[in-house]
Amino acid sequence: MYVRYVRTAACATLLMVLMAPAFAAQPQGRLQGLVSQANTDAPLTATFNSGTVLLHFGPELSCDATAVFLKEADGEVVYRVNRAKSTGGFCDRIQAAGKDTTDIRFKAKDARKWSIHFDSMKASLINHWSGQLEPVAAP
Repeated sequence: MYVRYVRTAACATLLMVLMAPAFAAQPQGRLQGLVSQANTDAPLTATFNSGTVLLHFGPELSCDATAVFLKEADGEVVYRVNRAKSTGGFCDRIQAAGKDTTDIRFKAKDARKWSIHFDSMKASLINHWSGQLEPVAAP
């Protein structure tokens, strides 16, 4: 009886450990880092609050955009950009090819680092952006 209980508990624990990376939790607070594509690097601050994220792109791109939580899938947390709430410029070009919307994908790299991926359009060219963000204290 005891051996069966220990085996069952061990199997359940192993299953939870193996499945843990497949489930992502939404980022919290403020994350900051660089996003890059080709030869362009730009600072980004992402501020998370109740299912939304405010994206502030620094001097190279110089704009703000708001995205709303869409889903958690395959270990990623996905937000959809609301261009109606952007400040124009680069933020109006954050979109997937042939679509009016784009998804910003965050994935936990470890306890402190998050990767970010999204696309932008310029003319008919698709630019793939990626970067790594880390938590920072609120100003």
